[in-house]
Amino acid sequence: MKTSTIKLALLSIAFIGCFGLINACKKNNEEVDKTCKVTFILNQTNAAGDTVNVAATAGLLVQNAPAPVRAGFTFAGWYANSADANPDPTKNTAAPKFPAYDITKKPIYLDVILYARWVK
Repeated sequence: MKTSTIKLALLSIAFIGCFGLINACKKNNEEVDKTCKVTFILNQTNAAGDTVNVAATAGLLVQNAPAPVRAGFTFAGWYANSADANPDPTKNTAAPKFPAYDITKKPIYLDVILYARWVK
């Protein structure tokens, strides 16, 4: 009799444990915020309009990215590394160490700061 009582108690505990585990693993129906903040630094100065923030949806391409313009210079891409952005192309002519972040082909997944690279 003791053996069957112990087996029944263990079976009950196992059942309750499985039920609790199943309920703990259920997905809730709450929406996850997939908005990413993309900060575009156009000229690396504190001038008005130098920084543009755009909201993007994680996993999608950036929409409404700013069109970079700088008198006397040519835009050479967006970089996640500020050193590659080349804020003063007249003094710094070194090639970038990392590839440009092509916002027309690479989706955004996290908040990111992108710096404009300029060449003379």
